[in-house]
Amino acid sequence: MPVDGRHPHSDAIPQHTIDVYVDALRDPAARHASFEIYLQLGETAEQFQRWHKEGPLTIPVLAIGGEYSTGTAPADEMRKVATDVTGVVLPGSGHFLAEEVPVPLTKALLDFLL
Repeated sequence: MPVDGRHPHSDAIPQHTIDVYVDALRDPAARHASFEIYLQLGETAEQFQRWHKEGPLTIPVLAIGGEYSTGTAPADEMRKVATDVTGVVLPGSGHFLAEEVPVPLTKALLDFLL
């Protein structure tokens, strides 16, 4: 059962790992770098609009969501701009897929790539 609706594995990230993340984020440059992805959302939106207008992506796309986090949303969104989408929802997982369900995540990646 999800602990808070998004992170069903409250122990998936050990405290010592959290401490490393927190220590790293004390550095302003590290904080800036870690939030850089959010500064790119406008560019991502422009790419989606261009793909929608110019025609869909034809390359294979793997879209993975966690059951208690994004669910089918990654695949649903990618299907708007791509024709060959494999959608995977990892059961029992929240936002931190690699930490919460490393074996099913690895299997999904290998199944797609090999």
